[in-house]
Amino acid sequence: MFKKVLLGSSILVSSLLLHGSPTALASNPIQLEANGAVYSAKKDFTVVDGHVYVKFKTLTSIIDASNRWNNETSEIARIITEFSDEANDQIFWHKNSKKVTVSLDGKTETINMKLSTITKDKKMLIPLREAITMLNKLIDIQLEWEGKEKKVVVTGKLIY
Repeated sequence: MFKKVLLGSSILVSSLLLHGSPTALASNPIQLEANGAVYSAKKDFTVVDGHVYVKFKTLTSIIDASNRWNNETSEIARIITEFSDEANDQIFWHKNSKKVTVSLDGKTETINMKLSTITKDKKMLIPLREAITMLNKLIDIQLEWEGKEKKVVVTGKLIY
């Protein structure tokens, strides 16, 4: 028992020495910047188990794309890369699922992501790194992690 308490105390002291206070980590949250715009952790994205999840609406805003939500089933959200509903190039994310359907040049492929989409406050959130991987099939987009600043930077969007 004494060894467990000593080990726990050592970890806490080491953490305080490195970060200054127990709230230092909480007061320096991850930031999201995309194409020059800064997004809010409270409003636009969340971090779950070290992974950044963005709201679907935020994702489409980042890349300047059109989006549609299937109101009949409330299960699928899609990004459209052209102006009509009959657009050939689309990505469909499925609610609370790892499944993503990608339609490119008339060919459709279903892919399983490593992480599932999640629902929070009735909004679909998509794992950002996985979303960028899918979007790279349609557009040139990059994701970088700036560790010192705890910042995720996304560059690239649709050009119409």
